Amino acid sequence: MTSLPSARARTAAAVVVVVTAVAGVSASAADASNPVWYGLFHRVEQLIVLPLVSDPSLSATPPTALGCPTAAGRLGASQLGPLKLGMTRRAARAAFASPKTHGRRYMDFFCIRGGGIRVGYASPKLLRKLRTSRRRRFAGRLILALTNNPRYSVNGIRPRTRLSIARDRLRLTLPFVVGANTWYLAPNGPGRVILKVRHGIVVEIGIASAGLTRHRRSTHRFLTSFY
Repeated sequence: MTSLPSARARTAAAVVVVVTAVAGVSASAADASNPVWYGLFHRVEQLIVLPLVSDPSLSATPPTALGCPTAAGRLGASQLGPLKLGMTRRAARAAFASPKTHGRRYMDFFCIRGGGIRVGYASPKLLRKLRTSRRRRFAGRLILALTNNPRYSVNGIRPRTRLSIARDRLRLTLPFVVGANTWYLAPNGPGRVILKVRHGIVVEIGIASAGLTRHRRSTHRFLTSFY
């Protein structure tokens, strides 16, 4: 007679089935151009992580293909977790498993516990506006990295912080409105911190190339080059 699986095995199996179903619905229903993609990752991650971590004997299990790695590193002038401005796409992808593009040719999306990270690379739309020497410098390189994971912060400003608090702690630029999002940049040592804001709340925080966001016109060109 075949033995029945243990309660622990049944729990893990149930989690996988639910996650697969949700991921399937998300993939078919999601609009690749929709910037609100982190909610899908967050929901899937909660289903994967929370039930398993609740069992101490499973908490040390390495992430599976359906899981997300633990967030690591910090947000610095030119660094977000393991990612650094100026990295090649190949190097950036090597830092995470299973990168996604969601139909965006010059962006990669990575899943981490507690949120996600997305990065942007210099597109032809942006490069053709640059001088030849600068074009060579930025071609194929990481120029933007954003996250909605509250682990990462600058001066206490992190995702879910009110814009009014960010204004008090950072020297924010005037807003840039691109579609449904409002963007702000601020000096961060030799680099630039970037905030995506909706309804007065910081939704994403990250780093942007200082060399491509020196002036208002160049910053607007930078922000619209990924679409």
